[in-house]
Amino acid sequence: MKKGETKFAKNQAELAKILGIDRKAWSSWRRDPKYRKIMPCPTADGRWNIQECKDFMAKSGVASDFRSLSNRSDMIDTRIELERLKVEEKQVKIGLMRGDYVRKSIVQEVFSRNLSKLFTRLQRMLINEMPGQLIGLTEPEISLKLKSTLERIMEDAETEQSEISSIGSV
Repeated sequence: MKKGETKFAKNQAELAKILGIDRKAWSSWRRDPKYRKIMPCPTADGRWNIQECKDFMAKSGVASDFRSLSNRSDMIDTRIELERLKVEEKQVKIGLMRGDYVRKSIVQEVFSRNLSKLFTRLQRMLINEMPGQLIGLTEPEISLKLKSTLERIMEDAETEQSEISSIGSV
């Protein structure tokens, strides 16, 4: 397209997209009696002169009206999201009161306590009990002995897992 050549939108939907408005807004302005006389018309083949349409929006003030409506719509969306978050917060509080949820601090406390018990038991066995049991054993025997001891410690830890599972009733 050459410089200075008139640019056209092929239809009302394309025009609305170029102007950054909703197609329905353009249609409603066309039907509005206060804009009907000053609004540009499409060409015989249905195309719209883009510059004429921009000029119309600037002169008539519909652009600022549209932006105002758009800003109000954004504010409404923000209010809706805020209300949704308030409802969600209330649902969590109700869930906490009912015992559906557990506070993070309680889970951390129980987990830390159990981890500490496990570490203490492992340390006691490796430092105090295991050395005497490993004297005179071959490397493969030592490996098997350590493996069975660790498995026993893990089984004990799994039986204590029920304490973590019952946290919800705290």
